[in-house]
Amino acid sequence: MKNIRIAICEDNPADADQIIKHLKNAENELKIKTSIQIYRNGTDFLSHFCPEIDMIFLDVQLPDMDGDEIAARIRNLDKSVYLVFISRHISFFSIGFAHEAKNYLLKPLSYTQLMEEMRKYLRYDKEPCLSCLWITNKKENHKIY
Repeated sequence: MKNIRIAICEDNPADADQIIKHLKNAENELKIKTSIQIYRNGTDFLSHFCPEIDMIFLDVQLPDMDGDEIAARIRNLDKSVYLVFISRHISFFSIGFAHEAKNYLLKPLSYTQLMEEMRKYLRYDKEPCLSCLWITNKKENHKIY
């Protein structure tokens, strides 16, 4: 059974809870196990970011910084993590292109949307980082190519 480590960066507890509920319901159907971490703002998420995260659901509008800034910092640390933007507004979708996001989903997410995204993730062949080095200190992680 594949274990998928998922980070959800979402300031709205109801939206985060809905994603968690859908993920937990998907486990049996997809024969996966999910380990989920919730972050309510970008600062908290970035301070806990680690290379073990497989998939990120990132809200575009957070109280302390926007998804564009967070995604730029993520991509400086990890170019291959599976990134999905989530928002209630279609108007921000173009930031996904700049950060090579795999999708831009409108909230509230339906179970069908989430299942489709999880199936895409399972087909996604995360590139092995054969020519990189991870440097970790107490405050941050860096992937050097």
